[in-house]
Amino acid sequence: MRLLLPPLLLLLLFVGCVSITDESPYALRDDDDSSVADDDDSGDDDDSGDDDDDSVTPCDTSWLEEGPDPVSLALQVEPLFGSNCAPCHTFQELGDLELNAGFSHDELVGVPNLLGYLGSDGATPMPRVTPGDPQDSYLMHKLVGCGADDPLWGHYQSTMPPPVGETVPLTREEINVIYTWILQGAEDN
Repeated sequence: MRLLLPPLLLLLLFVGCVSITDESPYALRDDDDSSVADDDDSGDDDDSGDDDDDSVTPCDTSWLEEGPDPVSLALQVEPLFGSNCAPCHTFQELGDLELNAGFSHDELVGVPNLLGYLGSDGATPMPRVTPGDPQDSYLMHKLVGCGADDPLWGHYQSTMPPPVGETVPLTREEINVIYTWILQGAEDN
């Protein structure tokens, strides 16, 4: 017996989702420079005793801002999840995360991330979403895309959504909708 797969599933299987890496493929930065400045003539950025500045400069998140209006999970946030996140997380079951409408709140709010990234207490995994606290919400770390070395918004593995197939990165405005939803208490509304 031959199994017929829906066209979207075939496309996702053919194109695939991102393999997990430490790279941030399209971080929301104004420049593509490394966060470590090379201040010598050697052309490298290592710590081999030359005069490189090995300090880490936080990435620019000045664009993160709370919106003035109440944000609805069902009307504003879940549609973003559906178009940008669900192709991999829901349909391909990556990250043990279902982001379909009606399921995303229970899958995100207060649920520890699976990668072991520690929360603000330094002892337990950071929740995927902490109501009222974007800084202690792993989802925001992944969306902001600052990379693993950033002292405030660092995260493991790749920025989400990944640049594969038909995925499109969220705009700063879309990320601010999610940011505002979290600041407003991440309600199931």
